Amino acid sequence: MKKSIFLSIFIFLFFSCQQSPIKKAIEDTYTIDLNTKLELPLANSDYFSWYSTVIYIQDTPYLFRENNLYENIQVYNLATKQLIKEIKLKKEGPNGIRSFVSFGFLPESLDEFVLVNRLEEMFRMENDSVIEKYDLQFDILGGTAASISPRNDAKLIQFSDSIFGIPQVKQMDWSKSSFLEQSVFAIYDKNRKEIRDAPIYFPKDYQEKCWVPEMLDPTFCYNENKGKVIFSYPATHNLIEYDYTSNTSTEIQMDSNRYFKTIESFDVYNCSEERQRQDYYFKSNPRYLFITYDKYRKLYYRFFSIPPEQENIMKNSLIYGQIGVVVLNEKYKIINQTIFKPFNFYPKDYFVTKEGLWLSNNNPQNPEFDEELLKFTLLKVETNE
Repeated sequence: MKKSIFLSIFIFLFFSCQQSPIKKAIEDTYTIDLNTKLELPLANSDYFSWYSTVIYIQDTPYLFRENNLYENIQVYNLATKQLIKEIKLKKEGPNGIRSFVSFGFLPESLDEFVLVNRLEEMFRMENDSVIEKYDLQFDILGGTAASISPRNDAKLIQFSDSIFGIPQVKQMDWSKSSFLEQSVFAIYDKNRKEIRDAPIYFPKDYQEKCWVPEMLDPTFCYNENKGKVIFSYPATHNLIEYDYTSNTSTEIQMDSNRYFKTIESFDVYNCSEERQRQDYYFKSNPRYLFITYDKYRKLYYRFFSIPPEQENIMKNSLIYGQIGVVVLNEKYKIINQTIFKPFNFYPKDYFVTKEGLWLSNNNPQNPEFDEELLKFTLLKVETNE
């Protein structure tokens, strides 16, 4: 009798740990090709310019990059692989653009774009001239001063006459559950010149738990084909889908990651405010990084980081461990999961073209790092059928 009970338990545990045959068959149908490379001349030796986005003008792709060293914007023609323009932002005067570094912009043409800086100011630009300036810090969301920013890899996106971004909420106490009640999404109406929040909050996995600040900021992408905005959070497999037309959101239940099943909260460390304990937690746990949408192939790319394998995790000075990607179809089904060699890519620097998703090789710890070139690798999803 005991033997049969133990056998039953073993069989249950064995099969519960196995991947679903249907799910595995779907993933085995798709593979990732990383053989296509792109090299661009490097302006001002600023390899650490990570904010990149692409627009097409008459079927020609143009890459816009933020230059963190000089706070300029550089424009490349990807067809000719040449730098065609460098927009030098003016810092002096009443319309001076200061504290732009690491914040984003939204190109609308080769000459016009929207820019947001750290001082909670939004600018509508024509090359280096300010057409319109809007001060966001006087808007009130839920009684808290807020602005729109693309921090934590969430790039600004535009739909109709609105610009989407993450609200820059002040004085958030991450050690308490009050942050769960704060909307994580802001919408700027260009016609009304006003900002409002949207009903998008933290998923259930965040409730009644303690988190360090680095585990709070979501990233998002816009699915132009469905008119939906998709949110990915660092500490949960689940996604949030937002419908702009109905102004409603839905939590999407997702399968767990092949490389990590769960993400522990900071509760196990007694919610200590000691920075060393926070760092240990942050460096020793996996997390999701960013999500982006490929409208040409109707795919989502959701990147993640897992901690490096080493005895003393605190010796790791890197923000990111080993990087991987989960590829989803439009129904949010996983079609591929891949992990990359350590230090191959810099995950904040990416852009999508008609060819696919381009990842930056401009990581100083990459053996092929070159100070005189911007290097990218095309992540191409292929089917084995």
